[in-house]
Amino acid sequence: MTEDSCFWADVEEALFAVRLLKQKGSGGGGKSSEAKNRLVEFQRYVMEQIGNFAVDSEIFLGESSFMVWWKEFQGVAGIVGSGSSFQR
Repeated sequence: MTEDSCFWADVEEALFAVRLLKQKGSGGGGKSSEAKNRLVEFQRYVMEQIGNFAVDSEIFLGESSFMVWWKEFQGVAGIVGSGSSFQR
């Protein structure tokens, strides 16, 4: 289990943001800008949670929503901005 009860809801919102960016690209106006900001914020939050051991290893299961997000995020990291890519 994760310490933050909203973790999985946040993952779903971030997944929605990734898919919006994939659809609209960097030229999608305000919605794309909001999606980028959301992804930067979520990435920071996730790395903090992982660093603090506040998430369970279940988030790394192959087909978990988090891993689906992680894989899709890698495809838009360049749109979000430099430094917005997880290191494996």
